[in-house]
Amino acid sequence: MGFSHEFAILHAGLPGNVYHASTTPVGLAIPIYTSVTPIVCLWNPIGSGKNASILNILVAYTSGTATYGAFGLSYVTNTGSAIGTGAVFSAFGSNTMVNGIVGGGAATVMRVATAGTTTLSTAPTAANWFYTLGNFNLEAATGTAHATYMPGSGANPQGAIIVPPGTAIWLCATLGFGRTLCSHFNLGRDTYLMLIQQGGNNGRN
Repeated sequence: MGFSHEFAILHAGLPGNVYHASTTPVGLAIPIYTSVTPIVCLWNPIGSGKNASILNILVAYTSGTATYGAFGLSYVTNTGSAIGTGAVFSAFGSNTMVNGIVGGGAATVMRVATAGTTTLSTAPTAANWFYTLGNFNLEAATGTAHATYMPGSGANPQGAIIVPPGTAIWLCATLGFGRTLCSHFNLGRDTYLMLIQQGGNNGRN
C-alpha cells in the first residue's frame, strides 16, 4: 500500500514530530568542508532513543558575493552526548527547534546549532562529505559573481537522510562562502516514511 509524501509528513506532524530550525534571516556563512567550526549543525546525541529524518534543507541568498562552488553535508559518528575537552564537540552553538505545531508540541531531543560557536575537536576531511545539495555561481568560475543558486536533486531528501543517535551532520562547501546565505533544516523525527521502512514507535515520543 502506497502513501504520498504529503500524507507521511502530515502523519508525523500532527503528533508534533516535525521540527524546523533556521539561521537568522540576514544570513550566515557556509564554511569550507575542512573547517572545525560548522555554522549550521544538527546533532542527535547518543541515548536520545530517536532517529532524525531530514525532510528538507533550504539555502537562500541574502547578501554579499557568493563564491563559485558546491555545498552539501558532512557527518561525524560516535559523537556521544558530552561537550568539552576530549569530546567530538569542544563547543556547540545554540538554537531551539520550532515544532511543526507552531507554538505547541513537545520539544525535540535533537540538538541544533544555527548561532553561537560550534567547534569540532578534529578537523573534518573530504571523507566526511556525504551529500551534495547544490551549487552557487554556476554560470562561470571567474568574473563577477551573480549568486545564482542551482539546487541539486539532493536538496529535498524527503526523509532519505536518517541521522541515528550518536551522529551529527552540518552544512559545508567546497570553498568558504561569505556572509551570504540563510539556511533552514526541516526535520521529521520518526516520520511515517521512516516507519514504513524501519518500523518504530508510530511517531510517539
